[in-house]
Amino acid sequence: MGDVLRYPFVSTSRFPSGVLRQFASESVSADYPSPRAFPSIACESLAMMKNIAQESDAVAMLPLILLLPDLEAKTMAVLPLVLPMLEADFSIVRLARRSLSPLGELFVRTVLEVDAELAALEEEAAKTLFPAPRRRARKRAEDLRIS
Repeated sequence: MGDVLRYPFVSTSRFPSGVLRQFASESVSADYPSPRAFPSIACESLAMMKNIAQESDAVAMLPLILLLPDLEAKTMAVLPLVLPMLEADFSIVRLARRSLSPLGELFVRTVLEVDAELAALEEEAAKTLFPAPRRRARKRAEDLRIS
């Protein structure tokens, strides 16, 4: 991790504060006795973060699914860093005791199907890219229930 912190770090300004504190504490070393600004470059666009990393010596933390075409083309490389605190779970919220419209039900089913497809793609890519097992398996769409 220390070697990675020698390069500019591209991130969203909404990066979780606990992770920022961890990175800031790890950025203090014999080579850099005082913490550097972190992130070095902040922007809110994942596409821009990816572009900055591609066009410079900066490091960006991006979703694996976003990088799959670049990894296949060998235009980018991935460092095997899996931080459980950066995993996110999403929910679909609706009013209690109210049924969804047919279009709403179709939307929920579509979201769950696409999420399952993306999770499967990402998991397969992770098996190839990261030799160590992933710390946490994602919930499968079949495990999510519409109530």
